[in-house]
Amino acid sequence: MSLSAVPCEQAFSSGAITSTIRRNSLVPSTFSALQLLKAAHKNGHVSAASEVARQADLFADLS
Repeated sequence: MSLSAVPCEQAFSSGAITSTIRRNSLVPSTFSALQLLKAAHKNGHVSAASEVARQADLFADLS
């Protein structure tokens, strides 16, 4: 197996996990956005904890 096949197979596997029977009505743009968010989170570009902290700071500034 070539090394270039591994990321491709991971992308297809991730897509299969996202596109389940319960989610088969996602429009293509929503599906793509969800896949991008999943990849960004997996690669450390997006963090739920840091986003919560940022939102809490914004809320505190409004108070």
